Amino acid sequence: MDMEQRAWEVEAQSLAALPSDARKQKQQSNSARHIGIDIFSHARPRGVLKYVPTDFVVEEESIDGDIVRIDEPVSFEETAYGQHIAARLTKCGMYSTLQASLELSHALNIPLENIHYAGVKDGQATTAQRLVIEGVQLEALQQFRDPRFVIESLHRTSEIIRLGELSGNHFSILVRTTQTITQQWLDHMIAWINQHGVVNFYGPQRFYEPRLLSHIFGRLIFQGKYDEALKALFLMPSQFEPRAIANVRSRLSGCYGRFDDMRRVMSAFPYSFAVELRALDAMQSGKNAIDTLNAIGDQTHYWALAYTSLLANELLSEIVLKKKQMPEELPLLLSTTKWTWDTYKKQLFRDSTQQYIDNIKPIAAIRMSKSPRVSTVVRPEGLRAVSVPEGVVFEFSLSKGAYATTLLSYFFDLVTPPPLIAGISHECVDVKKVLGSGSLKHITSHFQREIESVQKFHELIVEE
Repeated sequence: MDMEQRAWEVEAQSLAALPSDARKQKQQSNSARHIGIDIFSHARPRGVLKYVPTDFVVEEESIDGDIVRIDEPVSFEETAYGQHIAARLTKCGMYSTLQASLELSHALNIPLENIHYAGVKDGQATTAQRLVIEGVQLEALQQFRDPRFVIESLHRTSEIIRLGELSGNHFSILVRTTQTITQQWLDHMIAWINQHGVVNFYGPQRFYEPRLLSHIFGRLIFQGKYDEALKALFLMPSQFEPRAIANVRSRLSGCYGRFDDMRRVMSAFPYSFAVELRALDAMQSGKNAIDTLNAIGDQTHYWALAYTSLLANELLSEIVLKKKQMPEELPLLLSTTKWTWDTYKKQLFRDSTQQYIDNIKPIAAIRMSKSPRVSTVVRPEGLRAVSVPEGVVFEFSLSKGAYATTLLSYFFDLVTPPPLIAGISHECVDVKKVLGSGSLKHITSHFQREIESVQKFHELIVEE
C-alpha cells in the first residue's frame, strides 16, 4: 500500500460506499461501567472529545520537569556525544506511539526494540514526546518523512529511556458541547477538584477504543485460554463498533481458520482490523496461539494491562460507592507480592484467573514487575478552564499513570467520535492560543491534510 493511501483512508472509502444504516454506531456514553467505573450517577452535560486531533494536545513532561513543547522549534546539537539519537516525535492524527514506532522501524530498517520512549501517547490526538533511537545514522533520520508524524533530531546520547521514565503529561484540550457552559460552573468544579482530587480510574484508551474489549482478551490469557483469546480478537462483537465492522466480524465467524478468506473479508477495513491482520500474518506462517500472541507482543502486553486496570477500576468504584477508607495506593496485578494477592483475590477467583502467574509465563511480552502500584487519588496541577463558543478549553498537568479523560469525566458525560453527536460546532480551535500558551498554527498547517481526513472520517459514522 502506498504511504499516502493509509489504512484508515482505505477504510473511509469502504465506509463511504455503504448505506447509512450500515454506518450507524452507538455512542460510548455508557462505556464507563463497561470498564469498571461505576461512580458517575449524577447528571453531567454531554461533551465530545477528539473531534479533530488538535482538540486533544499532549506534551510529555520528563522526569526532570521539562515539557516537550509541541510549538517550540528544535535543531540538532552536535555538542553532545553518544551512539544513539535523541529526537522529538510530533504526531497528529489517528496513529499512536506504537504505530508510529512500527512505521519508523520499517522505514529505517531497524528492529522495533531499537526505538525507546517513556510513554505511549494516544492516537486521535496531537502529541509531542521524546524518543531515543539505537542503530540509526543521523542522516537517515533527518531524511525520514511521513505525513502522519515528524521526527526531529535533538542530539546524540548514550542513555536509553525506558517506559515509565517520565513525570507526567501536560494537556491542552477542547471538549465540544451542545450547550453553553458557564465560567461560574467551571470555576466551582475546579475549586472542588483542587480540594478533593479525582479518583484515579483507568480511562477508555487503556481498553483500546472504540471496541473496549482488551480486558476480555487479557482475562482469557490470564485463564490460559490462548486460542480463545485469539478467536475473540477476530470475532467477539462490541456494542461500541459501527455496524459495518460488526458485519465483518460476523462474516469472519463463517470462515475462521481459512486464512486467505479471512484476509479478503478484512481487507476493506485495514484500520479497524490492523491488529487482527498482524495476528493473521503470524497464524498463516504456521505459528501456534502462544507464538502468535508473542508475535503481536506489544498488543498482548496491553491486553494484560487492560485486565489489571479493569480490576483496579472495579475496586476503586467499590471503595467509593461503599464509602470505605480510600488507601493511598493500590497494587497492580502484574506482580507476585502478597499485597497484590490479598487485594485482588476475590476478583481473581470470580474470573477463574487465580493461576495467572503460571498462565502468562509462556507469553514473553507480558512483563511482570516487582511491585507496581498506582495512586488512588490524583490532583491535577495548574487546572484551568475557559468557556468558548465551541465548548470548554482545559489546561492541566497530570502525573504519569493518570488519565485526562478521568478528570474530564467529572465535568462531562464524555463521548469520542465516531459517531458524531448532533449540535456540536465543527470549527477548528487553536487551544494553545485560547489559553495564551502558544499556538498550533504550524501544526494545523503541516498536518492539514491529516486533520481534514480525520474530520471526514468521523462524519461518515452516524449516531444510532
